Amino acid sequence: MGTLRNIQLEELEKHFGKAIFDRYNIVMQIFRLHATSKHAKLQVALAEIPFLQSRLKKHDTDLVVSAATDTRHLLLQTREKKIKEEIKKLKSQRELLRCKRMKANFPVVAVVGYTNVGKTSLIKALTGDKTLVPRDQLFATLDVTIHAGILPSTLKVLYVDTVGFLYDIPTGLIECFNATLEDAILADVVLHVEDLSSKNFTHQRIHVLNTLESLSSKMGVPEIQKKLILVGNKYDIGDKSNKSTLEVSSRTERGIDLLKYKLEETILKVTNRHLLNISLPVGGDEVRWLYKNATVVKMKEDTENTENNIVSIIISEAKLNQFKRIFVTS
Repeated sequence: MGTLRNIQLEELEKHFGKAIFDRYNIVMQIFRLHATSKHAKLQVALAEIPFLQSRLKKHDTDLVVSAATDTRHLLLQTREKKIKEEIKKLKSQRELLRCKRMKANFPVVAVVGYTNVGKTSLIKALTGDKTLVPRDQLFATLDVTIHAGILPSTLKVLYVDTVGFLYDIPTGLIECFNATLEDAILADVVLHVEDLSSKNFTHQRIHVLNTLESLSSKMGVPEIQKKLILVGNKYDIGDKSNKSTLEVSSRTERGIDLLKYKLEETILKVTNRHLLNISLPVGGDEVRWLYKNATVVKMKEDTENTENNIVSIIISEAKLNQFKRIFVTS
C-alpha cells in the first residue's frame, strides 16, 4: 500500500512539476518542527522509519532486490533498534520522575485533548503563569511539560500538558507517541479539554475517550472514567449545541474559578485526601509538622481554648496516619 502511494505521488509530482506531500508527510513535517526534547526527537525519528522503508521498496524490482537496497534496509533496522533502546532508557527516567512527584505528594492533573483545542491556554488560565505562550498551531506541544498551580484551598497541584490528538493519521505514527500519554493515564485527574467551536466535536470526544480507555486497559489502570473531567473550552466562540460537563473560555476566563473548585473536589475524592479542622496548641510542633507535610488552608483562634488554634488542613491518608503516630498518644 505504501509503495502504491509513493508511485501515485511521484506521478502527480511529474504532472504538476511541484513537490506533493500526503497527510503522513505533512504531519511528519509538523512533528519535526516542534520536537525539541531528546525524547520527542527520538519519537519523530522512530516514526520516520516505516516511511523510509516504503521509499526503499519503491526502487525495488519485482524479482530482484539490489544489494545496496538490502544494506539500507539493514541499516534502518539497526537504527530502529537503537532508537527503541534509547526511548526505553528515557521511559525509565520518566518513571523515576513520576515517582519523585508522587513522593513530593503533589496531585497531578493531566490535560489532554485534540491538538489546538486550547490545552496550554487553559493551563495558563488555571495557573496564572504569564510566561506560558500558547500558539495557534497543530502539535504546538510535542513534549510533556509540567506547570505548578494552586487550587482555592491553597492545595498545590501539577498540570501536565500532553501531546494533542489528531484524526486519521497512520496508526504506527500515533503509537510512537503513546509514551507521552502514559503521564495522562497515571495522573490523579485527567482533564479532557474539548473545543466547543469544533464542527467535529462529537467525533473528537469519542476518539479521545476510546484512546484513553484502550491505553488505560493496556497499562492496567482501571476505571479511568472516575478521574476524568470533561471541560469545553472556547465558550466565547463555541457552538452552544455542543455540551461538556463544564464550559469555560481560557481567553475571557469564564468558568475558570468553577473549574478549579471541581478539580479540587475530584482530587480530594480520588486521592483519598481529607479536609479536616483540628484544634492544636499555638506555635506547637504539630502545626510546624503540618506546614511541611500537609496543606494548611487557614487558621483561626479556638474560642473554646485560647491556647489553641483551629487549623484547617488538607492531608493525605498516609500523612494523617503518620501525624497520629507522632502526635496522638493512646
